[in-house]
Amino acid sequence: MRMRPAALAVTVVAALSLAACTGSEEPTPAPEVTASAPVGGTQSGLPQPEEEAFTGEIQTEVIKVGPMDVTVPKGMKLPESTIVTQSEQSAVMMIDEDPQPVIDSIMSSAADAGYEIYAEPSEDQTVFVGHGNAVLFTAIPNAQILTWGPESMKDVLAEG
Repeated sequence: MRMRPAALAVTVVAALSLAACTGSEEPTPAPEVTASAPVGGTQSGLPQPEEEAFTGEIQTEVIKVGPMDVTVPKGMKLPESTIVTQSEQSAVMMIDEDPQPVIDSIMSSAADAGYEIYAEPSEDQTVFVGHGNAVLFTAIPNAQILTWGPESMKDVLAEG
């Protein structure tokens, strides 16, 4: 009979140990380790980006696209029906599902205004130069972006 209480004790201890390991409590997550650098600081030992200064002035004009006043590079036009989501001093963002009307408008107005195609970094991107501007035009379904700066930026914009 002595074996039975001992076996019972071992069984109880094993059951309690198993219950403790598979309890319903969530395990405590390990703390996350993060690294930070001071704002505006540089990290020693890492290559630092070169500061590029682009000289020149850009020529822009304000056009109406739907109800919005939109700044574009001088001479470039957008379709009246295009959906402009953002217009800034050096970029216009559009979200037309079909980019073809925007492509046609930019290509024809750029040619009419005297812009030349400087580079085509990809099948969806074209860089124009003219009027002292370098203009990168990107067009894919649901996203068209026109970005520009002084003509001295043409090589940087041509990188895509």
